[in-house]
Amino acid sequence: MVIDFGITSTDELFQLFRVEGDSGVIVLKKYDEGMTRLQGEITAETVSNFVDKNSQPLLMEFKTETSKIIFQGFQASPNLIIFMSSKTELVEEILDNFKRVAKDFRGDMKFVSVDTDVEDNLKIMEFLGIPKKDLPTFRITSHEKDLIKYKPATKALTENNIRAFIKDFKAGELNPHLNKQDLPEDWNANPVKVLVA
Repeated sequence: MVIDFGITSTDELFQLFRVEGDSGVIVLKKYDEGMTRLQGEITAETVSNFVDKNSQPLLMEFKTETSKIIFQGFQASPNLIIFMSSKTELVEEILDNFKRVAKDFRGDMKFVSVDTDVEDNLKIMEFLGIPKKDLPTFRITSHEKDLIKYKPATKALTENNIRAFIKDFKAGELNPHLNKQDLPEDWNANPVKVLVA
């Protein structure tokens, strides 16, 4: 990712951005809180971590322009992905629930929203094995050797349910969700047996 940056010693800019002392690092952005200030010691490592953590929105919308960043993140950190129509009742309230939670887990987990009304986005649903009948819903994905998916016990899109789901994930209390197909009633009716996964 390419990020524009600048270095200055101009008193006017120090005052404008309320930089205390003789140095500071800030990230200016057109989303979320607009400006974020690095707290603590300024080292190459702290600046790098700070910029990585604060250079993306709390809740990233999945679309063609962001898909590369999101898929690169699939292997770097766990992802919480919400799947819902942009026409869902109370959509803004639901997204605000996710943003409040995302703020507390920034840097530990990426939060992604997928608009299921966009036809190209149906591919990621298929890839993660999410049927339309489950919408709206959310999942956590992590990547060790392979992609691992976790499904919440309840699909309520409330802040408390999202937090509880993440807490259980971080505590290692969730079992991976495996896609499965129902066994046909006549699976044993013929000499060739029908097995499903």
